[in-house]
Amino acid sequence: MEITKDIQKKANAIARKNGYGTATSIVFGNENKVISHICYGYRKNTTGEYVPNKYRSNFGWENTYYQSAETEVMVKI
Repeated sequence: MEITKDIQKKANAIARKNGYGTATSIVFGNENKVISHICYGYRKNTTGEYVPNKYRSNFGWENTYYQSAETEVMVKI
């Protein structure tokens, strides 16, 4: 099934209703819900844990990367 503007709009509404931003991926199913969400922020390359700005200012940018927010939403067909 093709993702139209109306389906994207509905998925974004579901994500926002649950306290997240926009839907980055859409799955079709039998109910409207958020399947998974990954928060944005800076993470360590070695362990994957989130780090505060103080860590980045002390140790630099070498061991960190930026994780974009990702929200997967199921839309009822």
